Amino acid sequence: VITLHAGVGTEVLFGFSLGVCATIAASTYLLHALLLWVFSHKYESNFRVATSIEGILLQGYFTGALSYLPLASDLSIEGAPKQRFDTHFWTILTMLVGSVVLHTAGSFFSIPLLLAFAPHMLLYVFVISFPLKPLDGSGIFAYSKRLWFFVFLLVMLCFLINMPEHFYGIL
Repeated sequence: VITLHAGVGTEVLFGFSLGVCATIAASTYLLHALLLWVFSHKYESNFRVATSIEGILLQGYFTGALSYLPLASDLSIEGAPKQRFDTHFWTILTMLVGSVVLHTAGSFFSIPLLLAFAPHMLLYVFVISFPLKPLDGSGIFAYSKRLWFFVFLLVMLCFLINMPEHFYGIL
């Protein structure tokens, strides 16, 4: 999979096998789905997953290729603008804080697995924060462009500070 990304070196794998990194990437997607489900219940919105059996196999490839957009686009929240905003806002914020905590703990305690998981989560948060339907950023943007800009600015700040340079080739 790494050969599909021109300019991406093996350091993107953090010394782990491709299988471990694909599992980390997939768990980021599953965490996103879990958080959407939890916050959709809390804010009384409807959570939908639209993935066919064939789509799941295709999603596995994209996950292994560190491409999250096809995955995230299968998850959607339906409801009033305020319900969608609350669900998406708290999902993005929870994942963003989680990535910062993982990065900090991984750096402080020198735990390579946390240092590998944190940028995967941060990259995922970066992707879902764009205001494109059905991504999370669209739910925030539809409710308040100013709040979306604040959230996106926060995501970008974390991205610029915490994203390892060798991940830039993926983008």
